[in-house]
Amino acid sequence: MKKKGLKRVLAGAALCSLLVAPLFLNEEQGAATEQTIRATPDFGVGQGIEWPEQVVAPFVDITAYISDAELSNKGALNMAAIARETGQRFFNLGFMQARGIKNGKVDWAWGSFAGLSESDSDQWQYEGIKQSIRELREVGGDAAVSFGGLNSGAFWEVTQDEDMLYDAYMEVIQGYGFTRIDFDVEAAAMGYHENLANAKAVKRLQDATGVDVTLTLPVMPTGLISTGLAVLQAYLEAGVDLTNVNIMTMCYGSSVPDYAQGSLDAVDNTMVQLKNHYKQYAGKTLTDEQAYAKLGTTPSVGFENEQHPYFTTDMFNLVVQHAKERKIGMVSYWSMNRDA
Repeated sequence: MKKKGLKRVLAGAALCSLLVAPLFLNEEQGAATEQTIRATPDFGVGQGIEWPEQVVAPFVDITAYISDAELSNKGALNMAAIARETGQRFFNLGFMQARGIKNGKVDWAWGSFAGLSESDSDQWQYEGIKQSIRELREVGGDAAVSFGGLNSGAFWEVTQDEDMLYDAYMEVIQGYGFTRIDFDVEAAAMGYHENLANAKAVKRLQDATGVDVTLTLPVMPTGLISTGLAVLQAYLEAGVDLTNVNIMTMCYGSSVPDYAQGSLDAVDNTMVQLKNHYKQYAGKTLTDEQAYAKLGTTPSVGFENEQHPYFTTDMFNLVVQHAKERKIGMVSYWSMNRDA
């Protein structure tokens, strides 16, 4: 597999422009050329690393306030403490969302909450989030950002302007030094046309930076639901190189009494769908092994709510064993906060 790393590019960030003094071509003409330099944003959290081809990377509810002193960085989950105690070094951070369009650009924040962004920092929990990312990297770990989530606020919901989407993603990945990004596409954010516009912007982003891209999509034991298949189609048609298609093996409802077996069936059936979609929309033929390697699985561990069975350690062990047997690309779960 081709090695990828984040390229630090200057031209795409569209953050701040510094006007340089005019350079006169010659005295006779008196003509001047203005040079505009686009500065690469840096939010002070260090640079991400290349992730393993097979990885365990639980989701972190990064906006949930943590009061336990041993696990809290100003209210944000202390991922470095977890890494030191357990060896778990890779995490998906949910969720980065848009609050709308402001001054011609996507106004983003963690969870779309006031105070949790560079433009609107509360100087407490937001600084804790950045501290957690920075300290995790200092102990050899890394985090990926997940855009979207169940609540409204996906970037591609608020705009389908490809340039605006590209600039927003470039700002986030450069500012935080992310080498891997996830798109958690759920609920009202699953429209084909909105996702196609987003996927085109992501393709440009990937070409410019080499960033790894994963998709997180709803699933049933029979495989991806129809809207999820349409989202996958959009990304394949746009030419995005997907590292993983991560399926949410959770919350099936009363029609699935055995959530553990349902999660195993979801992985196997989505593998077949993945092969078919890659052949139809990307013109690529995947073997079973290659298709499994592109899959991720994310159950919801412990107690979700009264409508769903408690997902026990024994049930999760079945998911892990199945993932090892199939050699899938990622095992995750929602969420590290709950597990911790």
